[in-house]
Amino acid sequence: MKVSIWFALTCDTLERIEIMSLYDYFCENVVLQDCDGTVWHGYAAYYTPAIDSEDGEDELAVRTERGLVGFRESEIRSIRIDRRKE
Repeated sequence: MKVSIWFALTCDTLERIEIMSLYDYFCENVVLQDCDGTVWHGYAAYYTPAIDSEDGEDELAVRTERGLVGFRESEIRSIRIDRRKE
């Protein structure tokens, strides 16, 4: 997995910011945790880059047992490739 790491200097502290690339998970089985803490298992079937998104954020649609569920990058707390499904 490729993750860009940026450091942001604020008035009070130096923050470490990890920037995920949702494209890296496209066409992969994933385990995704959303901002509400719900864990989703499924296949990352669709990727929409920020330039084509209505909200200006990358988006990933995951095919789950419940159907297709879409996530904006800001709605994802964590994501990883599910190696057990390969």
